[in-house]
Amino acid sequence: AARNNIEGAIPEGLFLNENLVNVDLSFNTLTGPVPPTVGEALELRELSLNSNLLSGRITQRLADAELLEYLNLGNNQLVGSIPDSLFELTNLKLLELGGNELSGTIPNDLEKLKLLRALTLGPNNFQGELPTGIASLTELQYLVVRDLPGVGGRLPVSYARNLKDLIEFTITETGVEGNIETVFGDLPVLMRLDLSQNQLRGTIPSELGNLGNLTTINLSENFLEGTIPTTFGSLVDITRIELQDNLLRGNIPTTLSQLPDLEFLRVDGNELTGRVAAEVCALRDEELDNFIADCPVFDSDGVQSGVICDIPSCCTGCRTEFNS
Repeated sequence: AARNNIEGAIPEGLFLNENLVNVDLSFNTLTGPVPPTVGEALELRELSLNSNLLSGRITQRLADAELLEYLNLGNNQLVGSIPDSLFELTNLKLLELGGNELSGTIPNDLEKLKLLRALTLGPNNFQGELPTGIASLTELQYLVVRDLPGVGGRLPVSYARNLKDLIEFTITETGVEGNIETVFGDLPVLMRLDLSQNQLRGTIPSELGNLGNLTTINLSENFLEGTIPTTFGSLVDITRIELQDNLLRGNIPTTLSQLPDLEFLRVDGNELTGRVAAEVCALRDEELDNFIADCPVFDSDGVQSGVICDIPSCCTGCRTEFNS
Protein backbone atom coordinates (compact mmCIF):
# COMPACT_ATOMS: atom_id res chain seq x y z
CA ALA A 1 0.00 0.00 0.00
CA ALA A 2 1.21 3.49 -0.83
CA ARG A 3 2.29 5.99 1.85
CA ASN A 4 2.22 3.53 4.75
CA ASN A 5 5.78 3.82 6.10
CA ILE A 6 6.50 0.26 5.01
CA GLU A 7 10.16 -0.68 5.50
CA GLY A 8 12.41 -3.56 4.47
CA ALA A 9 12.58 -5.65 1.33
CA ILE A 10 9.68 -6.45 -0.97
CA PRO A 11 8.75 -10.08 -0.21
CA GLU A 12 9.35 -12.34 -3.19
CA GLY A 13 6.14 -14.19 -2.47
CA LEU A 14 4.08 -11.07 -3.11
CA PHE A 15 4.14 -11.68 -6.85
CA LEU A 16 3.22 -15.36 -6.68
CA ASN A 17 -0.49 -14.51 -6.50
CA GLU A 18 -1.69 -15.37 -9.99
CA ASN A 19 -4.62 -12.93 -9.71
CA LEU A 20 -2.48 -9.92 -8.85
CA VAL A 21 -3.42 -6.98 -11.11
CA ASN A 22 -2.24 -3.77 -9.36
CA VAL A 23 0.67 -3.26 -6.95
CA ASP A 24 1.20 0.23 -5.55
CA LEU A 25 3.91 0.41 -2.88
CA SER A 26 4.99 3.94 -3.70
CA PHE A 27 6.14 6.53 -1.13
CA ASN A 28 7.44 4.07 1.44
CA THR A 29 10.99 3.22 2.60
CA LEU A 30 11.37 -0.13 0.90
CA THR A 31 14.93 -1.33 0.32
CA GLY A 32 16.70 -4.01 -1.67
CA PRO A 33 16.04 -5.02 -5.28
CA VAL A 34 12.86 -5.42 -7.29
CA PRO A 35 12.27 -9.16 -6.78
CA PRO A 36 12.73 -11.33 -9.90
CA THR A 37 9.51 -13.10 -8.96
CA VAL A 38 7.70 -10.06 -10.41
CA GLY A 39 7.79 -12.06 -13.65
CA GLU A 40 5.45 -14.62 -12.06
CA ALA A 41 2.59 -12.11 -11.84
CA LEU A 42 1.20 -12.84 -15.28
CA GLU A 43 -1.96 -10.73 -14.77
CA LEU A 44 -0.11 -7.67 -13.46
CA ARG A 45 -1.20 -4.42 -15.15
CA GLU A 46 0.25 -1.77 -12.82
CA LEU A 47 3.48 -1.76 -10.80
CA SER A 48 4.19 1.45 -8.86
CA LEU A 49 7.32 1.22 -6.72
CA ASN A 50 8.35 4.86 -7.01
CA SER A 51 9.70 6.97 -4.16
CA ASN A 52 11.36 4.25 -2.11
CA LEU A 53 14.99 3.24 -1.46
CA LEU A 54 15.12 0.32 -3.88
CA SER A 55 18.58 -0.55 -5.19
CA GLY A 56 20.32 -2.93 -7.56
CA ARG A 57 19.58 -3.51 -11.21
CA ILE A 58 16.18 -3.70 -12.91
CA THR A 59 15.39 -7.40 -13.15
CA GLN A 60 15.23 -8.97 -16.62
CA ARG A 61 12.26 -11.00 -15.38
CA LEU A 62 9.99 -7.95 -15.61
CA ALA A 63 9.47 -8.87 -19.25
CA ASP A 64 7.52 -11.97 -18.20
CA ALA A 65 4.75 -9.72 -16.81
CA GLU A 66 3.80 -9.04 -20.39
CA LEU A 67 0.39 -7.48 -19.65
CA LEU A 68 2.01 -4.65 -17.68
CA GLU A 69 0.69 -1.21 -18.72
CA TYR A 70 2.02 1.11 -16.00
CA LEU A 71 5.57 0.76 -14.66
CA ASN A 72 6.81 3.41 -12.25
CA LEU A 73 10.26 2.82 -10.75
CA GLY A 74 11.08 6.51 -10.31
CA ASN A 75 12.90 8.07 -7.35
CA ASN A 76 14.81 5.06 -6.06
CA GLN A 77 18.49 4.09 -6.15
CA LEU A 78 18.45 1.70 -9.09
CA VAL A 79 21.70 1.24 -11.02
CA GLY A 80 22.94 -0.35 -14.23
CA SER A 81 21.55 -0.02 -17.72
CA ILE A 82 17.95 -0.39 -18.87
CA PRO A 83 17.59 -4.15 -19.54
CA ASP A 84 16.80 -5.14 -23.12
CA SER A 85 13.95 -7.31 -21.88
CA LEU A 86 12.06 -4.21 -20.76
CA PHE A 87 11.26 -3.46 -24.39
CA GLU A 88 9.27 -6.69 -24.64
CA LEU A 89 6.59 -5.01 -22.50
CA THR A 90 4.76 -3.79 -25.56
CA ASN A 91 1.56 -3.02 -23.62
CA LEU A 92 3.26 -0.30 -21.58
CA LYS A 93 1.49 3.05 -21.53
CA LEU A 94 3.59 4.65 -18.77
CA LEU A 95 7.31 4.18 -18.11
CA GLU A 96 8.83 6.24 -15.29
CA LEU A 97 12.55 5.70 -14.64
CA GLY A 98 13.62 9.15 -13.42
CA GLY A 99 15.32 9.86 -10.12
CA ASN A 100 17.64 6.83 -10.15
CA GLU A 101 21.30 6.19 -10.95
CA LEU A 102 20.80 4.28 -14.18
CA SER A 103 23.71 4.42 -16.62
CA GLY A 104 24.68 3.48 -20.16
CA THR A 105 22.95 4.90 -23.19
CA ILE A 106 19.22 5.44 -23.63
CA PRO A 107 18.30 2.48 -25.89
CA ASN A 108 16.78 3.09 -29.30
CA ASP A 109 14.65 0.01 -28.59
CA LEU A 110 12.26 2.34 -26.79
CA GLU A 111 10.66 2.54 -30.22
CA LYS A 112 9.15 -0.91 -29.60
CA LEU A 113 6.85 0.49 -26.91
CA LYS A 114 4.33 1.75 -29.44
CA LEU A 115 1.50 2.32 -26.93
CA LEU A 116 3.55 4.51 -24.60
CA ARG A 117 1.82 7.72 -23.53
CA ALA A 118 4.16 8.92 -20.76
CA LEU A 119 7.95 8.54 -20.62
CA THR A 120 10.24 9.97 -17.92
CA LEU A 121 13.98 9.29 -18.19
CA GLY A 122 15.73 11.56 -15.69
CA PRO A 123 17.47 12.36 -13.48
CA ASN A 124 19.88 9.49 -14.15
CA ASN A 125 23.48 8.95 -15.24
CA PHE A 126 22.83 8.17 -18.91
CA GLN A 127 25.41 9.07 -21.56
CA GLY A 128 25.27 9.50 -25.33
CA GLU A 129 22.51 11.08 -27.39
CA LEU A 130 18.73 11.05 -27.28
CA PRO A 131 17.58 8.09 -29.39
CA THR A 132 15.73 8.81 -32.61
CA GLY A 133 13.45 5.86 -31.86
CA ILE A 134 11.42 7.98 -29.43
CA ALA A 135 10.10 9.82 -32.49
CA SER A 136 8.14 6.71 -33.50
CA LEU A 137 6.11 6.69 -30.25
CA THR A 138 3.19 8.52 -31.82
CA GLU A 139 0.85 7.91 -28.84
CA LEU A 140 3.22 9.81 -26.53
CA GLN A 141 1.63 12.66 -24.56
CA TYR A 142 4.25 13.32 -21.86
CA LEU A 143 7.98 13.27 -22.57
CA VAL A 144 10.21 14.29 -19.65
CA VAL A 145 13.99 14.20 -20.06
CA ARG A 146 15.47 15.95 -17.03
CA ASP A 147 18.88 16.32 -15.40
CA LEU A 148 20.92 14.15 -17.76
CA PRO A 149 24.16 16.16 -18.08
CA GLY A 150 25.89 13.26 -19.86
CA VAL A 151 23.34 13.28 -22.70
CA GLY A 152 24.15 15.52 -25.65
CA GLY A 153 23.78 15.65 -29.41
CA ARG A 154 21.33 17.79 -31.30
CA LEU A 155 17.77 18.52 -30.23
CA PRO A 156 15.83 15.88 -32.20
CA VAL A 157 13.65 17.68 -34.74
CA SER A 158 11.94 14.35 -35.43
CA TYR A 159 10.30 14.47 -31.99
CA ALA A 160 8.44 17.66 -32.92
CA ARG A 161 7.71 16.40 -36.42
CA ASN A 162 6.12 13.11 -35.34
CA LEU A 163 4.81 13.43 -31.77
CA LYS A 164 1.70 15.49 -32.43
CA ASP A 165 -0.15 14.34 -29.28
CA LEU A 166 2.43 15.79 -26.89
CA ILE A 167 0.97 17.71 -23.96
CA GLU A 168 4.31 18.11 -22.18
CA PHE A 169 7.68 18.30 -23.93
CA THR A 170 10.50 18.66 -21.41
CA ILE A 171 14.19 18.32 -22.23
CA THR A 172 16.08 20.20 -19.53
CA GLU A 173 19.45 20.15 -17.76
CA THR A 174 21.20 18.21 -20.51
CA GLY A 175 24.05 18.79 -22.95
CA VAL A 176 21.64 18.87 -25.90
CA GLU A 177 22.56 21.50 -28.47
CA GLY A 178 21.43 22.83 -31.83
CA ASN A 179 18.55 25.13 -32.76
CA ILE A 180 14.86 25.21 -31.92
CA GLU A 181 13.46 24.52 -35.37
CA THR A 182 10.23 26.03 -36.67
CA VAL A 183 8.44 22.66 -36.54
CA PHE A 184 8.34 22.98 -32.74
CA GLY A 185 5.54 25.48 -33.36
CA ASP A 186 3.39 22.71 -34.84
CA LEU A 187 2.45 20.73 -31.72
CA PRO A 188 -1.30 21.37 -31.61
CA VAL A 189 -2.13 20.23 -28.06
CA LEU A 190 1.14 21.13 -26.31
CA MET A 191 0.62 22.79 -22.91
CA ARG A 192 4.13 22.74 -21.41
CA LEU A 193 7.39 23.36 -23.28
CA ASP A 194 10.59 23.25 -21.21
CA LEU A 195 13.91 23.35 -23.07
CA SER A 196 15.80 25.15 -20.31
CA GLN A 197 19.38 24.62 -19.16
CA ASN A 198 20.70 23.10 -22.36
CA GLN A 199 23.19 24.28 -24.98
CA LEU A 200 20.67 25.58 -27.52
CA ARG A 201 21.65 28.37 -29.90
CA GLY A 202 20.07 30.39 -32.69
CA THR A 203 16.88 32.38 -32.46
CA ILE A 204 13.49 31.67 -30.91
CA PRO A 205 11.24 30.80 -33.87
CA SER A 206 8.19 33.01 -34.27
CA GLU A 207 6.20 29.82 -34.99
CA LEU A 208 6.14 29.08 -31.25
CA GLY A 209 3.37 31.68 -31.18
CA ASN A 210 1.16 29.08 -32.89
CA LEU A 211 1.10 26.90 -29.74
CA GLY A 212 -2.37 28.06 -28.77
CA ASN A 213 -2.77 25.67 -25.80
CA LEU A 214 0.56 26.49 -24.19
CA THR A 215 0.42 27.43 -20.50
CA THR A 216 4.15 27.45 -19.67
CA ILE A 217 7.27 27.99 -21.75
CA ASN A 218 10.79 27.82 -20.32
CA LEU A 219 13.74 28.45 -22.65
CA SER A 220 16.03 29.85 -19.94
CA GLU A 221 19.76 29.23 -19.52
CA ASN A 222 20.68 28.58 -23.12
CA PHE A 223 22.53 30.68 -25.72
CA LEU A 224 19.51 31.92 -27.65
CA GLU A 225 19.95 35.11 -29.68
CA GLY A 226 17.77 37.58 -31.55
CA THR A 227 14.59 39.09 -30.18
CA ILE A 228 11.61 37.87 -28.21
CA PRO A 229 9.05 36.98 -30.91
CA THR A 230 6.10 39.36 -31.10
CA THR A 231 4.00 36.25 -31.85
CA PHE A 232 4.20 35.34 -28.14
CA GLY A 233 1.26 37.72 -27.86
CA SER A 234 -0.86 34.96 -29.42
CA LEU A 235 -0.24 32.55 -26.52
CA VAL A 236 -3.52 33.50 -24.89
CA ASP A 237 -3.50 30.67 -22.30
CA ILE A 238 0.07 31.24 -21.16
CA THR A 239 0.68 31.74 -17.43
CA ARG A 240 4.47 31.46 -17.25
CA ILE A 241 7.26 32.66 -19.58
CA GLU A 242 10.91 32.09 -18.62
CA LEU A 243 13.54 33.42 -21.04
CA GLN A 244 16.23 34.45 -18.55
CA ASP A 245 19.96 33.88 -19.07
CA ASN A 246 20.22 33.92 -22.82
CA LEU A 247 21.64 36.43 -25.33
CA LEU A 248 18.37 38.08 -26.36
CA ARG A 249 18.38 41.67 -27.62
CA GLY A 250 15.83 44.35 -28.44
CA ASN A 251 12.74 45.38 -26.52
CA ILE A 252 10.16 43.43 -24.55
CA PRO A 253 7.34 43.13 -27.15
CA THR A 254 4.25 45.21 -26.55
CA THR A 255 2.22 42.22 -27.80
CA LEU A 256 2.76 40.54 -24.41
CA SER A 257 0.03 42.91 -23.19
CA GLN A 258 -2.44 40.53 -24.89
CA LEU A 259 -1.77 37.80 -22.28
CA PRO A 260 -4.33 38.37 -19.50
CA ASP A 261 -3.50 35.11 -17.65
CA LEU A 262 0.27 35.73 -17.51
CA GLU A 263 1.46 35.30 -13.89
CA PHE A 264 5.24 34.94 -14.19
CA LEU A 265 7.63 36.64 -16.62
CA ARG A 266 11.43 36.50 -16.42
CA VAL A 267 13.58 38.08 -19.11
CA ASP A 268 16.62 39.01 -16.98
CA GLY A 269 20.17 37.93 -17.78
CA ASN A 270 19.86 39.00 -21.43
CA GLU A 271 20.85 42.06 -23.47
CA LEU A 272 17.37 43.58 -23.70
CA THR A 273 16.96 47.35 -23.69
CA GLY A 274 14.30 50.06 -23.85
CA ARG A 275 11.36 50.97 -21.68
CA VAL A 276 8.64 48.45 -20.96
CA ALA A 277 5.46 49.55 -22.70
CA ALA A 278 2.67 50.83 -20.47
CA GLU A 279 0.36 48.19 -21.96
CA VAL A 280 2.65 45.45 -20.66
CA CYS A 281 2.94 47.14 -17.26
CA ALA A 282 -0.86 47.09 -17.09
CA LEU A 283 -0.70 43.30 -16.71
CA ARG A 284 0.38 43.97 -13.11
CA ASP A 285 -3.22 44.97 -12.49
CA GLU A 286 -4.33 41.54 -13.69
CA GLU A 287 -2.53 38.26 -12.94
CA LEU A 288 1.15 39.21 -13.35
CA ASP A 289 2.70 38.76 -9.89
CA ASN A 290 6.34 38.19 -10.88
CA PHE A 291 8.10 40.25 -13.57
CA ILE A 292 11.89 40.45 -13.51
CA ALA A 293 14.12 42.16 -16.07
CA ASP A 294 17.67 43.55 -16.03
CA CYS A 295 18.14 46.80 -14.14
CA PRO A 296 18.83 49.82 -16.35
CA VAL A 297 22.42 51.05 -16.39
CA PHE A 298 23.74 54.18 -18.10
CA ASP A 299 27.39 54.61 -18.99
CA SER A 300 29.28 57.92 -18.96
CA ASP A 301 28.01 58.73 -22.44
CA GLY A 302 24.40 58.21 -21.39
CA VAL A 303 24.06 54.96 -23.32
CA GLN A 304 21.60 52.65 -21.66
CA SER A 305 21.77 48.92 -21.13
CA GLY A 306 19.15 46.95 -19.30
CA VAL A 307 15.44 47.60 -19.22
CA ILE A 308 13.64 50.67 -17.90
CA CYS A 309 10.88 49.20 -15.81
CA ASP A 310 9.44 50.96 -12.76
CA ILE A 311 9.44 48.95 -9.53
CA PRO A 312 7.00 47.89 -8.16
CA SER A 313 4.35 49.37 -10.44
CA CYS A 314 5.65 47.44 -13.47
CA CYS A 315 8.54 45.05 -12.69
CA THR A 316 8.51 43.31 -9.34
CA GLY A 317 12.31 43.31 -9.33
CA CYS A 318 15.34 43.86 -11.51
CA ARG A 319 18.66 42.13 -11.77
CA THR A 320 22.07 43.73 -11.82
CA GLU A 321 25.28 42.18 -13.10
CA PHE A 322 26.32 41.86 -9.47
CA ASN A 323 23.47 39.58 -8.37
CA SER A 324 23.30 37.43 -11.48
